[in-house]
Amino acid sequence: MLIGDNMEQDKKLSILDSFIGTQNYYDMGVLFRGIKITDGVRYVSENGYSYLVTDILSILTACRKIRRYLATDYFLSIVFIAYPNRKGEIIFSDGNGNTVFKKTYRYTDAEVDKIKFFYDERVKILMLASEW
Repeated sequence: MLIGDNMEQDKKLSILDSFIGTQNYYDMGVLFRGIKITDGVRYVSENGYSYLVTDILSILTACRKIRRYLATDYFLSIVFIAYPNRKGEIIFSDGNGNTVFKKTYRYTDAEVDKIKFFYDERVKILMLASEW
């Protein structure tokens, strides 16, 4: 459910699995170096996780370690994990289990256990893993 005038947020992301491919790309503008997001990432952002999407975009554009990695490889697997103790983390990896960068949250109000994203630097698109 996308948020409209009379719709509530879907913090449980109940239709997350229905995003396979995308019909639209949304340009995040100059601040995020022209990175685009897909319908699925927009759904996540509009349903209570805009902080997560903004953090991922900020790390992709401003973190030196990530920028160095993307200078030699184009693909990142990004996983947000919410733990039962209300803590969480975002793990950026090469897709083969090698961690490139990690951000820890001391508190999260996430109502999902995990969200997996992929980022392709060649086309500058952040997508849900199911949209690959």
